[in-house]
Amino acid sequence: MQSAPSSWPRSLSEELRYLHWDGYPLTSLPSNFRPQNLVEINLSCSKVNQLWRGDQNLVNLKDVNLSNCEHITFMPDLSKARNLERLNLQFCTSLVKFPSSVQHLDKLVDLDLRGCKRLINLPSRFNSSFLETLNLSGCSNIKKCPETARKLTYLNLNETAVEELPQSIGEQSGLVALNLKNCKHLVNLPENIYLLKSLLVADFSGCSSISRLPDFSRNIRYLYLNGTAIEELPSSIGGLRELIYLDLVGCNLLKNLPSAVSKLGCLKKLDLSGCSSITEFPKVSNTIKELYLNGTAIREIPSSIECLFDLAELHLRNCKQFEILPSGICKLRKLERLNLSGCVQFRNFPEVLEPMVCLRYPYLEQTSITELPSPIGNLMGLACLEVGNCKYLKDIECLGDLQMPERCVDLDCLRKLNLDGCCLSEVPDSLGLLPSLEVLDLSGNNFQTIPISINKLFELQYLGLRNCMRLQSLPELPPRLSKLDADNCERLHYLVSSSSTVVEGNIFDFIFTNCSRSRWFNQILAYSLLKFRLYTKRLYHQLPDVPEGACSFCLPADAIPEWFSHQSWGSTVTFQLSSHWANSQFLGFSLCAVIAFYRVSYGLQVKCTYHFRNEHGDSHDLYCYLHGWYDEKQIDSTHILVGFDPCVVAKEDYMFNEYSEVSVEFQLEDINGNLLALDKVYECGVRLLYEDGIHPFDLIMPGSSRFHHLDRDGLEARFQAKRARFQANRGEDSSIMRRTYELLDFKLHFKRFRLPRRVGGSYVQASASSFYLLGDVSPEWFSHQSWGSIVTFQLSSYRDSSEFLGFCLCAVIASYSFNFELKVKCTYHFRNEHGDSHDLYCYLHEKFGERRIYSDLIFVGFDPCLVAKEKDMFSEYSEVSIEFQPVETIGNFNSLLLDRYQVVECGVRLLHAERAMLPDSDDWGNGFDDVTHKLLF
Repeated sequence: MQSAPSSWPRSLSEELRYLHWDGYPLTSLPSNFRPQNLVEINLSCSKVNQLWRGDQNLVNLKDVNLSNCEHITFMPDLSKARNLERLNLQFCTSLVKFPSSVQHLDKLVDLDLRGCKRLINLPSRFNSSFLETLNLSGCSNIKKCPETARKLTYLNLNETAVEELPQSIGEQSGLVALNLKNCKHLVNLPENIYLLKSLLVADFSGCSSISRLPDFSRNIRYLYLNGTAIEELPSSIGGLRELIYLDLVGCNLLKNLPSAVSKLGCLKKLDLSGCSSITEFPKVSNTIKELYLNGTAIREIPSSIECLFDLAELHLRNCKQFEILPSGICKLRKLERLNLSGCVQFRNFPEVLEPMVCLRYPYLEQTSITELPSPIGNLMGLACLEVGNCKYLKDIECLGDLQMPERCVDLDCLRKLNLDGCCLSEVPDSLGLLPSLEVLDLSGNNFQTIPISINKLFELQYLGLRNCMRLQSLPELPPRLSKLDADNCERLHYLVSSSSTVVEGNIFDFIFTNCSRSRWFNQILAYSLLKFRLYTKRLYHQLPDVPEGACSFCLPADAIPEWFSHQSWGSTVTFQLSSHWANSQFLGFSLCAVIAFYRVSYGLQVKCTYHFRNEHGDSHDLYCYLHGWYDEKQIDSTHILVGFDPCVVAKEDYMFNEYSEVSVEFQLEDINGNLLALDKVYECGVRLLYEDGIHPFDLIMPGSSRFHHLDRDGLEARFQAKRARFQANRGEDSSIMRRTYELLDFKLHFKRFRLPRRVGGSYVQASASSFYLLGDVSPEWFSHQSWGSIVTFQLSSYRDSSEFLGFCLCAVIASYSFNFELKVKCTYHFRNEHGDSHDLYCYLHEKFGERRIYSDLIFVGFDPCLVAKEKDMFSEYSEVSIEFQPVETIGNFNSLLLDRYQVVECGVRLLHAERAMLPDSDDWGNGFDDVTHKLLF
């Protein structure tokens, strides 16, 4: 026995009757303990591997609970525990040997061995005439079910290896529940199972070897047969007059149901989901309440469905052959849910001739309907209308009926409207007449504007606008909006401002990923700050309906707005706190992180940890979460995530005023709390917010929605600042370099440039080739770099023209946006020591297709410059200046685009075959330094 701390008892009294110690830390009970008076022992989740040694007098023991004792491998002899009633060994995962003496304990009532996965053998019979519960669920090595006396009421053999049930099972007249879920080796059920007159629940789901069913007692109420191999139900199924629930999910071999099913007068729920061979609508009793036919091959519903007076739910999701819904569906006065989503052949919803008061949830996504159910006013109880991805939906004119003054029916109960992907070119004004609407999804449509009436949706909390490529502006937003997702609205550039009288303070998350980078973001920032300010007022007044939480929004940008008074490179910013900083005017922290995304994000949240410290070395940590999104988004450029944290605890607890310094750390996580390795925070900022000190936001280039050129001083300052960032955060440098080299590796191989792999290759082409990637810094690999559009450098005196491959060129280009295509003219100005000169030029050309890009671009190109290779005169030049100029083609002419684009950085590297060959793609696994070395031409 291991040594114990002095606070633990070294002995137990022989008078002890009740011992309960969850997580008991020792491997056994004290060796001098005599349990003759013990009535109950509970050591669940403990470290014991044996209770005691030797033969013990256990005459008074009634209850043993060793559940979740993962270290116990065997049980002591229990032959003298003649009064034992309950033995709980569930999830004793190391238990191998079970004491045979237990079979003779004739007062045993409950035996629980659930999850004892290493247990192999059990006694062939338990003799206790009082045994009511036997649970062997998860004992995956048990192949034979022990026999028991006739008083058993609950038998659980789920996920065991049993191959058959004993014939004596028919003698268990008191058995109420028989569970054999996922018994893959069970082939047949005994014919005498119908003798189980008390059986109410029989679960054979997942018994994939069972292909035939015996007769059951007519008293059974719940029958689970999902995942079995049955091909038909016996006609005797109609005798189960008490059956409430019949589960046949995933019975792929099951043909159409027998007509006897209609005799099941108590049947409330029938689930045939995934029974892909079912082609006919089942004949069921008119007492049925829930009918699941998802994924079946049913083509139509008969008109007789109107006789199913009690039907509340009808599900036909993903029935690919389904076409016809009868008009009699309107007569189902109790129908609440109708799910036709994924029924791609379904085109026409029948006219709603009668009021359907109870139909609250019609699901029509991914159907081929051309119009909404009409007259929609007859769906008086409508709470949720799902018509997402109905690509043939021509219009939603029926919603216009809500504007008619004579209308006598309102959709006052409608809380969710999903019109995602319906190819709508216009949003009707009538949406503003849905007073209870909380969720509105208009994503993936073709409209350019949203009607101002949307601000009348006072209950709206979620507005989905993802992939609305043509959307240009947003109206005044609804006052209680808490979630706005406008991902990939690339033309969005304007938001109508809102006053405090039409904005309500609440927690919010606004997403503008992959949108334009124009001035209108200042409006979003100002709107968010106003909303947060009103929220903190409500929060600090301790209204009972106001939860505490952080607010945030995300938008494209590559720098922290200057408004954030404390900024730093990397993911942590540290600054001093003034005395009494958390005073009555304190509203919270405003937080900002510049995030470099790596192409795809599968959900994002940012954990912001505050490390408070005082001058005495005391510290205290707090944290909050800025919630980004939960779905997958394609993002390959830098964005900023701005958050507002009310940090109520700092305001309420006076001790926080004693802290004089705080470090705020930003960590990127997925929605499960796992750190994200590829995406990085490379700048961050914080500002303390006070009631009397709120100022408008501004981005790097405030005051205009047009692109602005930087002067020479501005270009140089930007260039030096970017270099300083890389020196401060080398991990980010490596990440950008690796992405650049991956693209270079792909582009510079013969598939794109036809470069030779060795001297004398024949694949060099005369024209320049190029590619682009999002970014704002030229990779360090380019050995000659400069801010601005011209880079000048000296040429070495020795240049073997046979080894010269050409120039690798790089230009960082800034613009308001990039449309369709862009050319960059690269002019070489060669000079020698005598003052002679010669100019050459090439073009780097890239097409963007339909995509608009609102980020700085890095153009990388290769120019073989064959004329320099072929004419010896070029070897006499000792200096070259290379000038980069954006141009556009009009007819046969190229015109400069200096007003719309600016080259802010440029770089060049001469490529020589003698120094190194291009690395193979496999070399990228050898480490960053190895790859960098191999790319040094």
